[in-house]
Amino acid sequence: MKINEITLMGQYIKDLSFENPMAPNLPSQNKNPTINLDVNTTYLDLKNNNHEINLKIKSTASIKKILYL
Repeated sequence: MKINEITLMGQYIKDLSFENPMAPNLPSQNKNPTINLDVNTTYLDLKNNNHEINLKIKSTASIKKILYL
């Protein structure tokens, strides 16, 4: 049985941001925020049998208004 090998050539953070549009006035309510988490992947076929896989993660927390992005 032939086993295909995967070699990780590198990993890096392409884009990273944190936004807090309500700062410094975060609500002091004891309500639990609504959390939304989106996870997406994309694939790109590069030259010489190399491939790029992008993982995009976006999370938001809100209590009526968006608290964190």
